[in-house]
Amino acid sequence: MPSKTVSLAILDTSVYIDNFRTGRFTQKILASPFLFRGSSVVIHELLRGARTTAEQAFVRDLAGSLRLITPTEKDWQDSATIVARLAAEKGYERRKIQELSFDVLIALAARSIGATVITLNRHDFTDIRRYRRFQLVSWE
Repeated sequence: MPSKTVSLAILDTSVYIDNFRTGRFTQKILASPFLFRGSSVVIHELLRGARTTAEQAFVRDLAGSLRLITPTEKDWQDSATIVARLAAEKGYERRKIQELSFDVLIALAARSIGATVITLNRHDFTDIRRYRRFQLVSWE
């Protein structure tokens, strides 16, 4: 259960990728009032896209240094329903559905621990919030 004095947050994959490439969020992360948790979904996305030894090492270090939150079976089922609704409503292609599936899982896992999702992808997470409420901050 989250503390009444500390707010939890999960950084979305987009923040890690941008910060790894540019470093533009390093100071913001270090100065943040949030206590960060990791997402096993974010780790999956990062490892799947890691091309260099340095990128792979970064992701493995990250996974080892954060308490990871993993979606539950109920989250997976709920995610499928939300993604199907959004895909039908917006006419998404297969690739977009896959990307959105991961975002929904990140949002649902964050919601389960009362954490805020911090992202650069405000649009998709705002769409998800129409179906399940969760805290959202965009660093765009």
